[in-house]
Amino acid sequence: MEKNLSPEWAKEISYTADIKKQIPASEKLAQTLDGLPVALEQAAAYIKRSRISFDQYLEEFQISRTKTLERYEELVNYPSSAVNILLLEL
Repeated sequence: MEKNLSPEWAKEISYTADIKKQIPASEKLAQTLDGLPVALEQAAAYIKRSRISFDQYLEEFQISRTKTLERYEELVNYPSSAVNILLLEL
């Protein structure tokens, strides 16, 4: 006689499967943020508060980063060529 899974057990299995699906994106996020603990903590807090996936966060991060870099000259009064050199060094 087979036993049905309890709702709690089914929820746990679903939760575990969701986490496993997120592992590649979480690793990519850690790499993107150079493993910096404070950056990772801030990202985790934003992801949790916004209830978004790691992939969604990475997409938002890249858009924000691109917009900030596009405005870099205006923000710090350095020519963009200097910014490009710095980015190549990273």
